[in-house]
Amino acid sequence: MGERPIKTSSFVISLCHCKISYMLARFLIVAICGLLFVAAAFMLPTVDFPQSAADSFLQKIREGNRQAAVEMFGDNTCHCPPRGGYETYLRYDMHDPTLAFLIGKHFTFTTGKVTPVNAEIPYVFPWDKPSTSYVDVELSFPHEKPYFLPMEMAFGIPMTEAQFNEFVANPNKNAWKAFALRLRPSIAPGLIPTKPRQFKTQTNDQLENLMSPEMIPFLQATDAGDVILKDKSKMSLADIEAKLPRLEKASLRLRVVKSGQLKPWKINKFRFEKASIIDSGTTPTTPKESTIEFPLNSKFDL
Repeated sequence: MGERPIKTSSFVISLCHCKISYMLARFLIVAICGLLFVAAAFMLPTVDFPQSAADSFLQKIREGNRQAAVEMFGDNTCHCPPRGGYETYLRYDMHDPTLAFLIGKHFTFTTGKVTPVNAEIPYVFPWDKPSTSYVDVELSFPHEKPYFLPMEMAFGIPMTEAQFNEFVANPNKNAWKAFALRLRPSIAPGLIPTKPRQFKTQTNDQLENLMSPEMIPFLQATDAGDVILKDKSKMSLADIEAKLPRLEKASLRLRVVKSGQLKPWKINKFRFEKASIIDSGTTPTTPKESTIEFPLNSKFDL
């Protein structure tokens, strides 16, 4: 009779242990399933998200919100911005290609094909997996068409009237060279700041030692150079602008990345794939349009 409470107590304890083990096992199963579900969800392709980032970025560019646009740049590897910072992508005197000619200007854009890239970047947990995609964008300029300058003019080098007229007659020749640096909303002085760069880089002397003499004048884009007439006077800005070809549309490819599945998409790099310019000398109703094709070796690595 005295042993029954002990057996009953042992039974209750065993029952409690079983119940606790069952609850713990159930919790672990639910937790593991939850983690697997989250991991699987994050590893699914998110094709529309890089497209949304591209849309947001170009909207900020169009609004003239330079700081917000700069904050959308980033990478998913070394987390190291280009020399001078990401702002260099939005300036004329810093980086080629540049988007400086788009800042605060009226243009329309359509994001198209999104191409995921299998970048072999190491990671530990599924939510740390980096992602990379290319987003193709079509830009058009229905109202404010940027001027397309001759190479010499874009780097402040004076041209003769004959040289300028030769460019106007055939603007497609080597048009891909420094293409974006040659696009300007205006050729009026003051567009490009002349103050020295505020970051450490190679000096001009070092660069000149690496370059041929004919390339030295093209170290840095500047305000538009003059056109010298036969009587040694300068062609007026209005006359130059009236003759310059204009950008009608362009194909832009953005490299959009994120450093983890919980991180936001960032704009990493960009390049122009194709562009169309129109001749300002033709009638407005039937402008002469020509296409600029970018050679494969001219396209910056994305």
